[in-house]
Amino acid sequence: MLAVVWGAAILLVVTIGKPELFRLKLAAVIVAIGVAHGLWKSAAQDKQERAENLAAHRRANSLCLKCGYDLTGNVSGTCPECGGKVG
Repeated sequence: MLAVVWGAAILLVVTIGKPELFRLKLAAVIVAIGVAHGLWKSAAQDKQERAENLAAHRRANSLCLKCGYDLTGNVSGTCPECGGKVG
């Protein structure tokens, strides 16, 4: 956020006396911030969806949720690979 404030301050100093240039550059900065925020939010959402899909796949195929080890036939309640709790 501090970088945005400094960027706006520099933009203001560079364009003093040229209001149309200031508006144009300010619009470009606002659009760039919006695009960066959208990409960041999209990436975070994709990461969450991938984690949920992986967990669902592991549950459906009797795999350890922590490491993915095949737990078919395991009755101990503990993953032999990583020690994670089964179920």
